[in-house]
Amino acid sequence: MKRNKNFILRKVAGESILVPAGEATKNFNGLFSPNRTAVFIWEHIDEVTDTEEMVRLVLEHFDVEEETARTDVEGLIKEMKLLGFVEE
Repeated sequence: MKRNKNFILRKVAGESILVPAGEATKNFNGLFSPNRTAVFIWEHIDEVTDTEEMVRLVLEHFDVEEETARTDVEGLIKEMKLLGFVEE
């Protein structure tokens, strides 16, 4: 997995947003305001090879049960792939 380089994470008025750039502006009309977990996943997605590694990173960083971390990570990565933010 890797970030789609056509999306940029920015802080605006204390909020994180993913902004399309380059080719992404042709297919994505809008902004995405990720929560804290989604920002963490976005910032670390290039460091992992699979969902299991990301679950481990989330467990190390957040005080959360493994089942919750797994559900959140799987759901967020699936959504990010559907929106084109993350590529295989």
